Amino acid sequence: MLKIQKVLIVCMLGMVSFIATGCDKKVEESKPSIVWVKPAGMVCEANGGEMSMYECQAQWKDAPKICKAFGARLPAFDELKSAMTECGGILNDTDRNENNQTYQKCREKLGFSDSWYWSSTERDSLNGACLHLETGYDVPYIKSSKFNIMCIDVNNSKN
Repeated sequence: MLKIQKVLIVCMLGMVSFIATGCDKKVEESKPSIVWVKPAGMVCEANGGEMSMYECQAQWKDAPKICKAFGARLPAFDELKSAMTECGGILNDTDRNENNQTYQKCREKLGFSDSWYWSSTERDSLNGACLHLETGYDVPYIKSSKFNIMCIDVNNSKN
């Protein structure tokens, strides 16, 4: 009987320690930092954009509206750039990026085509910041130009 009591005491102490350290809490799955989503055609076209080769394209002023209508948001330039750098791309290093198959496959897996994408970052009153994801080339473009839009899923991203 004494052995059973000792075993019960040791088990109870173990349980108290387990609970006190928080080990009884469920481990939450961590969200990815950024989840990229393409706006659907109907949302794109209803908010000033147009579909071209399965991509939503729009002027800079319409890009945030399209993402918002899709339940998402347009990325800042640094967030767009992070899609490139996290895949191993290098900003403004066209030769290395175009010849880096690992980077190209990662970029495609994220859903980015070999095209220009708008960011929400404004360079000046006439130009918005955009990035060519295949090459990593970064230039300001006139806001009335039509470029691709990729949005950040606000419900499934950390930020």
